[in-house]
Amino acid sequence: MSDVAVTTTVDLSGTIQRRLSDAERKVLRRFQTDALSYITSKWRGWRYAGRPVGAPRNVSLAKWKGKIQSTEANVIGCEISNAAKAWDTGQPYVGAIERRRGAGSEAEKVIGEVIDGIWPQAVEDLTRAVMAELWRPVKPQRLRRTNAAAPTVTAAPIIL
Repeated sequence: MSDVAVTTTVDLSGTIQRRLSDAERKVLRRFQTDALSYITSKWRGWRYAGRPVGAPRNVSLAKWKGKIQSTEANVIGCEISNAAKAWDTGQPYVGAIERRRGAGSEAEKVIGEVIDGIWPQAVEDLTRAVMAELWRPVKPQRLRRTNAAAPTVTAAPIIL
């Protein structure tokens, strides 16, 4: 058994060579929120057959987490994971949870639904946000010198 983790990425290195702006990261944060809301809405209604009365319940529900990657243009995306451990053995188990015996991993199903249903729209929204940011005027930013002999460099967007 193992933890569950999936990373969805989009390669924008042909469009940008920088970190995402706040407006662009907002799209990824919205995707992360939507994805986690969808997963947790589906991650309910479990039967706890054979579990002692005092044993914890809904442990895996609380362990769904998201992490945004926005610093490298070739791997912009979001990681959704669940590292819940079994109450009795301490082993990861989320990847093995099934609604019915033989039905397959429920985590794979709900994550697949997120990738097929929510991620494509997020990529479109992110691409639109990147294009809007490319043409937004900004103040020039002073860059740090790498050594004392190097001249100070001022970076500004190119406006055509």
